[in-house]
Amino acid sequence: MKLSLVIFVILLVIPLVNSKDISIPEVFETKDKVIPGGETTYFYAGSKLVASKNDDTITYHYQDRLGSDVESKSLPFGQSLKIGKRFSFTGKELDSDLYYFNARYYDSSLGRFTSVDPIKDNHAYNYVSNNPMNYIDPSGMDEDEVQYVWGPPETGPEVEYYNVYIEYYNPESGDYGEIFKIKEATGESAFVSFTSGVNYWFRIYVSGVDFDGDEGPRSPPSEFFDAYNQVSIEDIEDPNNPGEIIQVNYGITNLYPNPSNPQSGTTIDYSGYGQARITISDLKGRMLRTEDIFAEIGESNSYFWNQKDSSGRNLPSGAYFVNINFKELDIKQKPKKLTILK
Repeated sequence: MKLSLVIFVILLVIPLVNSKDISIPEVFETKDKVIPGGETTYFYAGSKLVASKNDDTITYHYQDRLGSDVESKSLPFGQSLKIGKRFSFTGKELDSDLYYFNARYYDSSLGRFTSVDPIKDNHAYNYVSNNPMNYIDPSGMDEDEVQYVWGPPETGPEVEYYNVYIEYYNPESGDYGEIFKIKEATGESAFVSFTSGVNYWFRIYVSGVDFDGDEGPRSPPSEFFDAYNQVSIEDIEDPNNPGEIIQVNYGITNLYPNPSNPQSGTTIDYSGYGQARITISDLKGRMLRTEDIFAEIGESNSYFWNQKDSSGRNLPSGAYFVNINFKELDIKQKPKKLTILK
């Protein structure tokens, strides 16, 4: 009797131990494509392919952590060990013998792209810096991202989800691009990808969509973000000359020395104006030190870090992240990486 009771308890506990919450977006994008055998509709949740429908047949696509189809066996660079599905390697479409990565094609037998990166010349043909076990390439170009944060509408019906829009600006010509939708978000923040190393700016808008599918007006734009220098840009009234509007760059401009050691410490140069908070965290995202700072316009703003945490303990050798967030800005920049060597 005791043995039966123990087995019964174990069977009840195991599902609880192995279970986890899974967040499934309520909004799906669809793409239709005519292929031999009829028209197929593909269903996406964000950038993830989740299902496809051909006539009355529905196929569900299950993916691993890199976005590859779990039923298609392949080596890290995508070489097939088993005849795969159409979207087998990191969710990209297999077109004949090449995978389509939007900006260019990828040859899994070589582990290289078939043409140069349209954005950057360094490692022009390499795939994810030859580290396919930990990274993927969503577009075939070298991309980075920022987080955009907004608040809910003050009036109107309840919002089911948000449309996120982007507008590009050429600082050399002064030309603006069209405002176009880039994604949907179920919360009040979204990560927006950009192509680093190219001289252009962008700003972000959002609009709410209610449960009847009606879209509200777009929000005022965010501040500009400079993709080349990776700093936010905003026009403000000069506190030293009232009535005069000046352009201010916000962000970390330099970390030095990097790598550094406890004897030298680390100097963090930054630009901007107003209240901000500097944070230092480890690779696991644990916050080790925070400091409230104030940035002055026209001054050389810098913060010296003695490589100790908030409790005054020396930190070991390793990689750390440094970030500065200004309270008045909506775009949150990614932290800069710093290495400590002892």
